[in-house]
Amino acid sequence: MPRINKTRYALLGFLSMESSTGYDIKKHMEQSTNHFWREGDSSIYPILRQLLEEGLVHCETETTIRGKTKKVYTITKNGQTELENWLVKEPEPFQSRDELLLKVFFCCNVDADITRQHVEKLRSQL
Repeated sequence: MPRINKTRYALLGFLSMESSTGYDIKKHMEQSTNHFWREGDSSIYPILRQLLEEGLVHCETETTIRGKTKKVYTITKNGQTELENWLVKEPEPFQSRDELLLKVFFCCNVDADITRQHVEKLRSQL
């Protein structure tokens, strides 16, 4: 089974709060979820297109005051159901790239005191 990009749920979540453009979603993310879920244009726009193709969002083109067009996305009933079904599932274990753990893994290559210092520094920061 193909792995599902969880960013789709972040986008559906933002659209469940209000209809938005991709740019608006990115700005909302920067102000709220950025410290634990960060996405850039290269992820947001392709996933919005995918959600549109799947019928999970609806898109209307609006003209701005300056005469430019923008795409405003709205979550559909199917999109809301998809979001709710995901929210009730158990989350997958947190996965992250962690340089400290990588250094601990290879610590046999240096004096144990160096690794101990790295761990203690993180401990004091936490």
